[in-house]
Amino acid sequence: MRQFFKEVTAATGAYSHRHPLTFLLEVADDIAYLNADLEDGVKKGTVTIQQILRGFEEFPDHNRVTAACFNELKKKADRYEGQEEAFIAQQWLASNVRGQLINRSLEVFYDHYQEIMEGNFAESLLDVSEAAQLVQILQNLSRNYIYTNSGVVESEIAGSQIIASLLDSYIPAVLYYDSKAPEQQTAKDKRLMSLISDNYVGCYRKNATGQDETVKLYLRLLLVTDFICGMTDSYAKDLYQKLNGLG
Repeated sequence: MRQFFKEVTAATGAYSHRHPLTFLLEVADDIAYLNADLEDGVKKGTVTIQQILRGFEEFPDHNRVTAACFNELKKKADRYEGQEEAFIAQQWLASNVRGQLINRSLEVFYDHYQEIMEGNFAESLLDVSEAAQLVQILQNLSRNYIYTNSGVVESEIAGSQIIASLLDSYIPAVLYYDSKAPEQQTAKDKRLMSLISDNYVGCYRKNATGQDETVKLYLRLLLVTDFICGMTDSYAKDLYQKLNGLG
C-alpha cells in the first residue's frame, strides 16, 4: 500500500504535502453537514427558528457575516410568517448561510493560494475565514438542540447497531471469496455475497485483476464498506432486520 500511496502523491504532485483540492473538499464536507444538520433539526422539530435567532443573539459582537445571516433570518421569519418553519430554514440556509460559508472560504483560498500550492498552509479555510463566527454559532445550535436530543441519540445508537451487525455478517463472508481457499467459504457466506449489487462486485473484480492476495483481501474489505456505505437508511434497516429474523 505504501507504493500505491507514493504513486498517487507523485501523480497528483502532492508528494509529502496536502493536495490543494483537499482544502476545498474539506470545506465542502463541513458546509454540507453544518447546513444539513440544522435543516434536518428544524424539519424534525428539535430546534425552532426562534431558538436559532436566540442562538445568534447570545453570541456577542457580530461581525458582518454573522450580522447579515441573522438579519436575513429575521426578515424571512417575518416575510414567511405562517409557513412551515422547515421551509423558512431551508430558504435561509440555501440563499444566505451556504453562500457566506462558500464565499468566505474561497476568499481564504485565494488569499493564501501560494502558501497552499507550496504546502505551507495548514489551517482549515473555514476556521480562519470571516465565517468562523457563523460556524461556531451553527455548531452551538446543533450541539445544544440536535445532537443531544433523545430521539436523535436513539437513532444514532440504532444506526450504529445496524452498521456493526452488517459488518459482522459481511466481513467474514468476503474473507475467502475470490481467494486461494474458496472452499473455506460457507453456504451462508455465498448467500450473503449474492445480495451485493453486481456493480460493486464488478468494480472489485476490475481492480483485483492481477493483484496479489493481500491487495485482493483489502479490496474485498473495501467492497463491504462501499456496499454498506451506499445503502439508504431504510434499506440498511430492512436488510438488518431480515438477516436477523426480525422482518
